[in-house]
Amino acid sequence: MTLGPDSTPMPTMNPSPTVLELDAFADGAWIFRFDGRVLQIFGYLEVYTASHSIVVDSWSIHVRQLIVKVAGPDKHGAQSVMFCSITSEKRCPDRGILKLTYTESTDPRWTGMLTFLADLRTAGANVYHVT
Repeated sequence: MTLGPDSTPMPTMNPSPTVLELDAFADGAWIFRFDGRVLQIFGYLEVYTASHSIVVDSWSIHVRQLIVKVAGPDKHGAQSVMFCSITSEKRCPDRGILKLTYTESTDPRWTGMLTFLADLRTAGANVYHVT
């Protein structure tokens, strides 16, 4: 049992027996891996600090610290998804860790991303649509 700062029991999540993987554009540029608790993103990522940015090859975040913003379609039909942490969202609300844009909502890769996002939401991630 996990205890919170005030020694009260905290809810625990049962780890998923299935590990989900998604190649965002089917080209190996960004690969997502989710084990039911931790999301890992592999690829070129620019992480912002208070004074500068750092380029990293991977990023991991617990599902309860994850914020995912979905936008679109815009006037050209493009959809986008932005991944950020609770702390990066407060400092840089329009940047995030990674923003991906799919030019057509009928793109099967976008459909795959939506399914992946639904799994993240089911696991407790804050996934929401922005206008």
